[in-house]
Amino acid sequence: MNFRSIGTFIRDFLRYGNGMVIILAVLYTLLFYSLAECEPDSVVLVLSGLLGFLTYSYDRMHDLDEESDIINSPERTNWLRANYTFMVYLCAIAVVISLIAMLLRPAAIFPIISTIGLAFAYSLPILRDGKSLKKIPGVKTALIVVLWVILTFLIPMTVSGVHWSFPIIGGIL
Repeated sequence: MNFRSIGTFIRDFLRYGNGMVIILAVLYTLLFYSLAECEPDSVVLVLSGLLGFLTYSYDRMHDLDEESDIINSPERTNWLRANYTFMVYLCAIAVVISLIAMLLRPAAIFPIISTIGLAFAYSLPILRDGKSLKKIPGVKTALIVVLWVILTFLIPMTVSGVHWSFPIIGGIL
């Protein structure tokens, strides 16, 4: 593997493999710490990045055979199919690291469990007609917002013991 192909792989991982989700989740969590005027917790930063990555990766990998995914995002679908084994291993490593991080920050466990429940409800076909919640018009965006607020604000707020304030609420909005 040469430098050009490594660069292409990294670019494609950031675009299609949810690498940008990790970066954005960490940045939004840092925004919380800035608004709350408290020291960032590196374990919570790791949790927010990895849980965001796991949520989106599960959803994307779960939908690889859906016709809409193939039509709407053929490059992403093809990249994920070509790198499926890599993504599975990466997700397994992310799960192990997340579990260790949760043991280090037990206050984060309840919000994380609620996030996992919502993430599965978002992706899995739990409705009577075999659809997931993301297929209901208007629900997808609202559910994504709730997941991101829990991930990047509620979890760090719970762990740090910071109480709600207007600057923090404004940061969420």
